[in-house]
Amino acid sequence: MRERLALIFLILLRVAIGWHFTFEALEKHRSVRIGETLTNRPWTSEGYFREGPGPVAQLIRRAIGDPDDSLIERLTPRETANGPPHTKMPPPLEREWGEYLNRFVQHYGVDPSRAEAVLTKEKDDFVNWLTQIPGTIGWFLTGRWLDWDAPVFKRKYLPDGSYEVRLSVAERAAEYREKLAEYRALSDRNLALGKDVGKARRPQLRAEVTSLRQELQGLLDRRTELMQRRLREALVTQEVFATKGPVPSPPRRGLIGLLDDMTRWGLLIIGLCLMFGLFSRTAALAGAIFLLLTVLTYPSLPWLPVPPNSEGNYLFISKNVIEMIALFMLACIPSGRWFGLDALLDSIVNRRTTAE
Repeated sequence: MRERLALIFLILLRVAIGWHFTFEALEKHRSVRIGETLTNRPWTSEGYFREGPGPVAQLIRRAIGDPDDSLIERLTPRETANGPPHTKMPPPLEREWGEYLNRFVQHYGVDPSRAEAVLTKEKDDFVNWLTQIPGTIGWFLTGRWLDWDAPVFKRKYLPDGSYEVRLSVAERAAEYREKLAEYRALSDRNLALGKDVGKARRPQLRAEVTSLRQELQGLLDRRTELMQRRLREALVTQEVFATKGPVPSPPRRGLIGLLDDMTRWGLLIIGLCLMFGLFSRTAALAGAIFLLLTVLTYPSLPWLPVPPNSEGNYLFISKNVIEMIALFMLACIPSGRWFGLDALLDSIVNRRTTAE
C-alpha cells in the first residue's frame, strides 16, 4: 500500500510541476500576443538578466551589453570642439536614428538628402534638449522655452519629501550613472564580504536606480517618437501615410529575442510533456537544467538581492532549488510508464518487438 501511495504522489508531483511550467509559459505567450498596451507589457527576460547577480546573468550581460550602461551612453553628449549641436549627438543614439532614417526612406520612397536634412535639424534640437538647463540663457536662446513638455526633475529627502531641481537631461543621466555605480559597488562589497552589509540601504538605492531608469527611458522614448513624427510630417503626405502606414519596426532578435523564444516554447513543451507523461524523464531533466540556469542567474545567497516577484526570503535554498531537485529525481524514475503517454508508447514498441 505504501509503495502505491509513493507512486501516486510521485505522479502527482510530476503533473503539478508540469502544470506550473505550462501555466507560466502560457502567461508569457499571452503577454507577447497582446503586445504593449496601457495594462500589458510583453514579457522579456531582459530585465531578469539585467538585475541578476549570478554568473549566468553576468555572462548574458557581457554578450548583449548592459541595458543600464546603454541608456546612459545614449544620453551622454559627445565631447567635441565648437560646432553645430548635432556634432555632439551621442554616438549610439546617432546610429539608431540613422538606421531609422534608412528604413524611413526605403518605406516611403522619399528623397534621402531631404530626409537627412530634416534629421540633422532634429539632432540639433535633441542635443539642445539634452544639454540645456531650463531657465538659463542658453535654454532661451535655443528656443527651449517653447517646449511645453520640458522635463521637471525632483530629488527626494527623508522618506516622503521631494523638491524640484534645475538640471539638464545629461546631468540627470550623470546622476543615474552615479547611483548605478553606488548600487553595483554595494553588491560587489556584499559578495566580497559574504554578508549583506547594506541591507537597509540596498532596497532604497535599488528603487532610486529603477526610478531614474524609467524616468530617463521615458524621456528618451518621447523624444524619439517626436523625431519620427516630425520626419513624417515634413516628408510624407497624409495620403501616402494612409496607404503605406507607419515605418515597420526592425525584428527584435539578437540574443535576448532568441532566449525569450526558447524560454516560452521550452517551458510549454516541458510542461506539457510532464503533465501527460510523454518523454517524462527527458522533460524532467530539461526542466531541471532550466531551473539550474535560473538559480545560477539569481542565486539565493543571503548577501544578494532577491529576484523580482519572489515570495519570502531564502537562505541558500529557494523554491527553484527545491523544484530543481524534484525534477532531477523524476528524471531518474520512469513515472511516465506508470501513468502517462510513455506507457502507451512502451506498449506499442513492445508489441512491434514481439511481432518481429
